Amino acid sequence: MHKGRNALITGGSSGIGKEMVFLFAKEGANVIFTGSREEEQVKNIIDEASKFGTEITYIRADFKNKDEVEQVGQKALEKYKVIDILINNAATVTSNYVLNEKIENLEMIMQVNVYAPFQLIKILCPKMVENKWGRVINISSVAGFNFEPGLMTYGLSKLAIIPITKTLASELGTTGVTANIIVPGIVDTPMVQYGLEMVQQQTGQEKEVVLEKFLGRSKVRELIDPKDVAALASFLASNQAKHITGSEHKIDGGHMI
Repeated sequence: MHKGRNALITGGSSGIGKEMVFLFAKEGANVIFTGSREEEQVKNIIDEASKFGTEITYIRADFKNKDEVEQVGQKALEKYKVIDILINNAATVTSNYVLNEKIENLEMIMQVNVYAPFQLIKILCPKMVENKWGRVINISSVAGFNFEPGLMTYGLSKLAIIPITKTLASELGTTGVTANIIVPGIVDTPMVQYGLEMVQQQTGQEKEVVLEKFLGRSKVRELIDPKDVAALASFLASNQAKHITGSEHKIDGGHMI
């Protein structure tokens, strides 16, 4: 499906991003993925994805640092001249009640979850436009719509990515470049488990109680498989999705009905 395409997947060293690395490699794309882990820690991901016969490149980067985000974009262009598919998946989370939250935490969350995607869009999209083909997929979250206690900063950042994406789609509509949003629900990833633990600490509730509360909005009543989110991203990055742009695609088990 993606043979000959070059994809940059941020936050590809765990969870949803890791499954995207595997799937896009399997479907023929050369994949660059980022993370903050040492290369030795992601060696298994590189080895597994490389079995599909495409190039797999890992760039270690801390997206809290704007300079490192810039370097990721430039290194990607140096390697392939054009990145056809950009998936902004990297994210971080903190948990504090609004009255206890620090401005420094808000700034950090916005840098990783909003400013970094914006930086990469600015660096990589001009070549997509020049090439008359490109896909930008930004990962949001139901947390941007549900306003759970302790998740103000994370929810704000995940809501903020939506107008960036939709405006980009509007501006690039005639260029062959699409921009879409995936809105996952409660996905079985290390970050979700971490987020549940932080809410547990804030509320004093047992982890199972917090999870049940989150899943209480889901009509499917189970954690979402990250492979399913990767499959949706793969479709949105395909030629078959050329007329899908500026759209929010919920994969939340009916969480937001």
